Amino acid sequence: MQPRRLKAPAKSSHDHHSATSNEVPVALLKQARRSGQLNLSGRGLKAIPDAVWRVNCDPGADATSFDTDDKWWDQTELVKLILASNELTELSEDIALLPALNALDVHNNQLIKLPVAIGDLKQLTRLMLSYNQLEDLGEGLRNLVNLQYLRLDHNCLRYLHDNMSSLVHLEQLDVSHNQLSKLPVSLGAIRSLRKLNLDHNQLTELPPGMKGLQELTAGYNKISTVAKFTQCLNLERFDLRNNFIPEFPVILPGTKVKEVFLGGNRITTIPGDRLVPLVALVTLDLRDNKILCVPDQISSVNSLERLDLTNNDITSLPHVMGKLSNLKLLSLDGNPMKSIRRDIIKKGTLEIVKYLKSRLVEGDDSTCDNTSPPIAPPGDKLVYSGKKASFVPEEFWDHPNPTTVSFIDISRNQLTSLPDKLMVFSSTHELLLSFNKLPELSRKLGGFVHLTSLDLRSNQLTDLPTEISACHQLREIFLSMNKFTMLPDVLYTLKQLENIFASDNQITDINVAGLLQLPMISCLDLQNNDISSVPPHLGNLSSLKYACVTCM
Repeated sequence: MQPRRLKAPAKSSHDHHSATSNEVPVALLKQARRSGQLNLSGRGLKAIPDAVWRVNCDPGADATSFDTDDKWWDQTELVKLILASNELTELSEDIALLPALNALDVHNNQLIKLPVAIGDLKQLTRLMLSYNQLEDLGEGLRNLVNLQYLRLDHNCLRYLHDNMSSLVHLEQLDVSHNQLSKLPVSLGAIRSLRKLNLDHNQLTELPPGMKGLQELTAGYNKISTVAKFTQCLNLERFDLRNNFIPEFPVILPGTKVKEVFLGGNRITTIPGDRLVPLVALVTLDLRDNKILCVPDQISSVNSLERLDLTNNDITSLPHVMGKLSNLKLLSLDGNPMKSIRRDIIKKGTLEIVKYLKSRLVEGDDSTCDNTSPPIAPPGDKLVYSGKKASFVPEEFWDHPNPTTVSFIDISRNQLTSLPDKLMVFSSTHELLLSFNKLPELSRKLGGFVHLTSLDLRSNQLTDLPTEISACHQLREIFLSMNKFTMLPDVLYTLKQLENIFASDNQITDINVAGLLQLPMISCLDLQNNDISSVPPHLGNLSSLKYACVTCM
């Protein structure tokens, strides 16, 4: 009897070991018969040889064709097959000849479809199909009733079939980095599902159900509501970063949530009652939102260790945060913080908590107040913010006594010039003009001689009027996200100026000589500009406690 042979090599007999050949070494197949495992990853295979599919077939007829120690009665059925990192565009229907498979890894190939026969692999528990070109999963997948682990990330899927509820043992599903705009309702009916990754799709909502879910990752989508998601009572971690979520979600009492990631959304407020149920929370990421205030109820989250509030609009923190004894990391960069000195913030979390606790001991239980500036005396407030208006209505300025107004906020609109009636309120101490479209400021602003804080972030300014030199009580100015190429010279005339925030401009140099004229300067933020080097004599500013400069 002639020995069984694989397909003849294209060139010489030793070429069957070539990484680009479709041949598989006989010795490798023999080893697979003994171990039940076959690894063919990274061999440049464009097709799988028939010998692989038939590795356990018809052993009786060829029992003498192998070495004496390779008898059919010594064979083990193949249970693990690794075909990763090849050049496969399809899998043969002959895959049904491997019914004992419990693990199949075909990631990093060029598959565009799955064979129907994949549904015959009833013992399959792990299936890895990542990094292919799948657009449709076909009908066979639903028959894998014992499947526990399924990876479909980095494909071209636009939809999932509405028959996934048949995967009653599925525990982990990864469909991230696809083109899904909707999920089947049946997905929420899989009670065994523990981990679900939906990152980087086009989803606008989450399916209802998923009551057994422990980890949900759904960042970088278009999700605007998570109301249905609150049914997940076993949830321990959810990541909804970079979506369109406008409010902090409702978490039902009794949940086990330990990690919450909501950065990069559109959250403006945190209702205090929504924090109270989070008794096990360790990590809370709220960076890159539009949050104005942290509620006092944050102190009820005693387990909190990491709180990221980077890049919001928070001006103060409640002193009750001094009770958070487990807090190890508090990130506040990118906020117009006024209630805590920059030198304290620079020292880090422990010093901030210590400071807040000291204020609490003094009996100052601060509450969430988004508008009241700590450096301004009590007075009336005028707020017309976030209207996206190109002008401020006349009736807004109707006030019986303009001299009692200490705070004016007309930020987050579409203003291209300052309203004339603003000038009537020259007694104000804090003026917020940020996030408008102002190309320049009126010289009349110099009449605000009581001004202590001026917020001009995110406009189109290139300079400041020299008349601002009359604002001799000005202690802080926010110039970030404009078009300044240098710090305006008028700043160096403001002897009470303590804080200059001018990140994200086009500033090329640091005028140390000018800064030396500011005896009170404590904080200088010049991040993300066009500065090539930091002059060493910047260290001569003895009053400077905090300086942040990034060089090109």
